[in-house]
Amino acid sequence: MQGRFKLLFLLSVVLFGCSTHLKDSINEQKALDICDLPEYQDKKTRLIATYSGVDEYWSLNSVRQKKCSNDFTIDLDFDDNYDLPNHFRNLMRKVHSSYWNTYLLIDAIGIYETGKKGGYGHLGYNKARFRIVKVLDMKLIKKKK
Repeated sequence: MQGRFKLLFLLSVVLFGCSTHLKDSINEQKALDICDLPEYQDKKTRLIATYSGVDEYWSLNSVRQKKCSNDFTIDLDFDDNYDLPNHFRNLMRKVHSSYWNTYLLIDAIGIYETGKKGGYGHLGYNKARFRIVKVLDMKLIKKKK
């Protein structure tokens, strides 16, 4: 009987621990669109978005090909402690060198931030930023003609 009690106790500790972890990471599991980000400001979330631009003016865009109701632009940034893997780094180089006919589709975990005086990105063009802590996937996409 004592063995069953220990087993039940251990099982409840494991299950309780897992459910607590799931509650903490729920924002990382559900992929958001950029239009949803204001609801998750300063929280770690998972985002799927496109990344495109011209010259120094780059931003994240909705995968739904629509404008957000609050009409804002979001700068892509990387956390200082995140070392972007080389294969993703190469895709970033490729999109920057062929911006006229490509863009990136990015699935990443990061933190949405606003409020920096002067904005984000080149000349403060973007009014918010998504600071990536981990890239889950990244694909280079050719634009349709």
